[in-house]
Amino acid sequence: MAKVDELRPKRVVIDSLSELRLLAQSPIRYRRQILALKHFFSTRACTVLFLDDKSGSGNDLQLHSIAHGVVSLEQTLSGFGAQRRRLHVVKMRGVRYRGGYHDFEIERGGLCVYPRLIASEHVMKYSDDAVSTGSVELDTLLGGGLIPGTATLLTGPAGVGKTTASVQSMLAALKRGERAAYFLFDERLPTLLKRSASLGMDLMPYVDNGQLELRAIDPAEMSPGSFRAQYAPRSRNMVPRSS
Repeated sequence: MAKVDELRPKRVVIDSLSELRLLAQSPIRYRRQILALKHFFSTRACTVLFLDDKSGSGNDLQLHSIAHGVVSLEQTLSGFGAQRRRLHVVKMRGVRYRGGYHDFEIERGGLCVYPRLIASEHVMKYSDDAVSTGSVELDTLLGGGLIPGTATLLTGPAGVGKTTASVQSMLAALKRGERAAYFLFDERLPTLLKRSASLGMDLMPYVDNGQLELRAIDPAEMSPGSFRAQYAPRSRNMVPRSS
């Protein structure tokens, strides 16, 4: 407390609360010390960050009731790829915040947080008239074509033609002067370009003029939040690779 009054800092970080628990030796004394710190800093013009490694038994609900805000950070491992980090705001007194889990990454310079996607915040005006898939017969089966603002799943075993149908539909949109984005999760980009060209669907002219964005994504190294933040906002007509 004397050091805080001497330095008058704008930020104070206490790392970590597990050491304070050891010093306090009992839950009652620990809570009293935390309350004393809260009252002390409430009269100082500084922001305090308490770090907790959750080494204690269970959640410290007493501390949650004292703090103005609680942000929980998690790290999980899957059966493949890199670790995943996510956070969620448990509470933030007097502030409206976005709930749920949000992916984040540790980068040079700090954290990069990817707020979860809320579809209702990304509403666009568009015509709901059916658009052609590039095949008159398929358009007839679909009642005129694909409806803008909807999602269509192409499913089937390998080699049945899912990629070909997707590329044909995308190429039809490109020929109408529209923009498109194609994300590949399990195929090499040169393979897609070569195979499409051999079927009479050359995509390179549209890549060169900026109409088409092609991205090969490694799902083992990228979180859903990172993918959404880096690529989805720039897309208008998205044709994801089915599997």
